[in-house]
Amino acid sequence: MADGSEYKGHYGVSADTLRDFHRRRAELLWQAGADVLLFETEPSLMEAEVEAQIAEELGAPYWISFSCCDGRHNCEGQLLADCARQLARNYPHLQAIGVNCTKPEYIASLIGELKRASDLPIIVYPNSGEEYDPQTKTWHGVGTDRRFGDYALDYMKAGAVAVGGCCTTVADHIRQVVAARRTYTGK
Repeated sequence: MADGSEYKGHYGVSADTLRDFHRRRAELLWQAGADVLLFETEPSLMEAEVEAQIAEELGAPYWISFSCCDGRHNCEGQLLADCARQLARNYPHLQAIGVNCTKPEYIASLIGELKRASDLPIIVYPNSGEEYDPQTKTWHGVGTDRRFGDYALDYMKAGAVAVGGCCTTVADHIRQVVAARRTYTGK
């Protein structure tokens, strides 16, 4: 819809409409030979469950990654731990759960929420900390003063098995993640 609703989950549509929107894309990716389907930047549990149901029907392994508005809630305002608990309990093909397109300073707390709610591997790939303006369809701000690599090391120590970057991250951010991984593993 290109109005910023994808960051909040307030689409004003039914689960059936979301299913129709996502199903064919998932089918095409799975039929093309994908090893795993990744449903990302999920603002709400409802949308994540629609996608989980599709993947389960396909028999496809998949990951789900939420966008979050603070250190405890997805962008629709639901507790991330409740979302993770619900997904881990009811969807056996779910291989990993995580957070993306979220401010870096919230990620370590969100990893803790995910760890308390499930035993699934945790993946994180935050944005650089800038804000999205749905009116101008631009990102603004300066992000965070803290080095992205320092955040990445904290995420690994907190339990993330995969760390990357999302919107407004650049090659230097990823180089910092690689360096943090070397520090973390000692290799």
